[in-house]
Amino acid sequence: MTEFESWVTAVIRTRYDNVASRLAEKLGMSVSAFLRSSRKGTLSLENLLRLAEETGEPAGQVLRMGGKGALADLIERLFGESSTLKLSGDARILAEQFDALQDARMKRFYQRTLSGLAESEAPPAQTDAPVAAKTGLAPRRTRAKSRTLHRS
Repeated sequence: MTEFESWVTAVIRTRYDNVASRLAEKLGMSVSAFLRSSRKGTLSLENLLRLAEETGEPAGQVLRMGGKGALADLIERLFGESSTLKLSGDARILAEQFDALQDARMKRFYQRTLSGLAESEAPPAQTDAPVAAKTGLAPRRTRAKSRTLHRS
């Protein structure tokens, strides 16, 4: 199975409830033509661009996976690289679910929660370890975020 076939299969499984006809319909193709051309790598440029649009994947990436790397390079030279945010499949599904939320309070709640998680994963603050190593004093943090040194 090629990278493109694997990707199409994953898209169908995760975003279209394992029903290929839903994706084929969005592309304006019959399911048999879509599956056959996906398997053989013979989707047209137009169909690959529609697939990129439908899935939210960068057009250049879909074109390259679909065997049209030279055209992807040409398009990117002429128009610039795709600006689509690159998310993993799981992250894209979460983003789509978040966008689908109707309740504004729930959106704010999730935004605050995710913001808090991002802050908690911040890298640790620098300590005065180099000073402590030279002076024999251990770093100690105070409530005011300033660091004072004390003998250990």
